[in-house]
Amino acid sequence: MKKISRDIINRVKRQSTMEKAIEFLRTLEYFFVDGETFDNDYPEFAGHGGNTGDFSYMVRKDHPKWLPVFAVKLLGKKKNRMGIAIFSRDYFKTIKMPWERKKIVNFKKMTIHWTFPNYITHKQRREWRAEWRRLQKNPDLKPSEFYLKVLPDVVFLKPFK
Repeated sequence: MKKISRDIINRVKRQSTMEKAIEFLRTLEYFFVDGETFDNDYPEFAGHGGNTGDFSYMVRKDHPKWLPVFAVKLLGKKKNRMGIAIFSRDYFKTIKMPWERKKIVNFKKMTIHWTFPNYITHKQRREWRAEWRRLQKNPDLKPSEFYLKVLPDVVFLKPFK
């Protein structure tokens, strides 16, 4: 395990509540994605997540396999556990951590990076985002016709770092 991964995990474990752990991860540019987005936008982690639909995942835009992914159950009945996975090492650990407030989650801190035109379905939006990520990782790839058609209508709200 890389030293930076170990350091991040240890610092998350030292947080007293789930909210503080989430806030700490946000300072490291982690953000939440739902299970379906995690499966589609991060195909390099496919097959490792189990039942990804029940969880929200904290990842980074430029997420390498050696960096930890954090799984939290936010919707439905919240659990006092956080899953930590490093897929390059087949590392998975669950830590117990209480919530400050059991019924309230602040979603206002979510960052919306772009808006799509109304004529695009949710499935097409996921496909477009996945292709956007592939093109960011490898600019030599040729974009699809669909990607190029939609690109002028997508409004980028916040620049990516």
